[in-house]
Amino acid sequence: MERKIFEYQNGAIKVFADPEAILRQLSRGCDFDLDGVLKLCKSENPAQSIPAIEKLLTAARGAFGMAPVNGLTGEGCLDDEVDAVLNSFWDFLEKKNPSAECSPMSPLVEVMYPWKIMEPSSASG
Repeated sequence: MERKIFEYQNGAIKVFADPEAILRQLSRGCDFDLDGVLKLCKSENPAQSIPAIEKLLTAARGAFGMAPVNGLTGEGCLDDEVDAVLNSFWDFLEKKNPSAECSPMSPLVEVMYPWKIMEPSSASG
């Protein structure tokens, strides 16, 4: 049986992680409403989308162990870097199990995969 381990750079080192653990951490960081937060990220109303994006990025930083930029040293990860790891995580899940049923620990498949928190046009500026 092939092990499904997610590999990524957390800004400092290469990390190997259990995707189910990442999903649980993302869910916890989104107050156990990951699908609701993901939907609000796509809202055209900035009063809804901006707080949702901030909540998701904060949850992703925790799940992936990516520290925010330190204003004094410049060390840490930019939002775009966290977004890139999160998007590669969604892609990883889809490639590893494109038609799988959700486990009880995972958000709904149809909610997880099509999301990109920031489209390329909004991520660049």
